[in-house]
Amino acid sequence: MFSQSINEFFSWFMWVAFEIAEFMSQSAKFLLMCLIIFIFIMALLFLVVRIVSLYQKRTGQIDKNIVRREPKFDEL
Repeated sequence: MFSQSINEFFSWFMWVAFEIAEFMSQSAKFLLMCLIIFIFIMALLFLVVRIVSLYQKRTGQIDKNIVRREPKFDEL
């Protein structure tokens, strides 16, 4: 559901950008496409950072839940 709304937003955003680009000069179109690509890259970086932080948080909780035992004399 969430990914569908994001997909609809980006498709709407691209449609608006292309409608605006019809009336722009060639250099302005290039700058607009650079801006759109930059926004997509920043969104992907934000997503990667979010996933990594959630993964680290989860592994930290798993490490806390593991009971560490003292080594026996025979294992030393």
